[in-house]
Amino acid sequence: MVANALSRRAKIDLRAMLARLSLLDDGSLLAERQVKLVWIQRMCIPKDDDLRQSALQEAHSGLYAMHPGGNKMYRNLRELYWWPGLKCEVMESVGKCLVCQKVKVEH
Repeated sequence: MVANALSRRAKIDLRAMLARLSLLDDGSLLAERQVKLVWIQRMCIPKDDDLRQSALQEAHSGLYAMHPGGNKMYRNLRELYWWPGLKCEVMESVGKCLVCQKVKVEH
């Protein structure tokens, strides 16, 4: 399928809406991307390591989480959140958990 001019223009217009342009004192133009959380059945988490780590930590070792395994934790998180590479980050996070490693070795 070949994209027509209208579909290409729509993508450009959408990208432009996500940027804020500022004219600096030296005459240069600064384009800043505006990052917003978007809710489309699931919350899309922007590329913010602290925010993503908070979600991972709460889902894994929060008060009611009880250290689920990677697959269970991924299923729980994907009901509420989405970001590129979510499953890989979940598996990596669970793999680094010392409590889970100790329990796994015992059984």
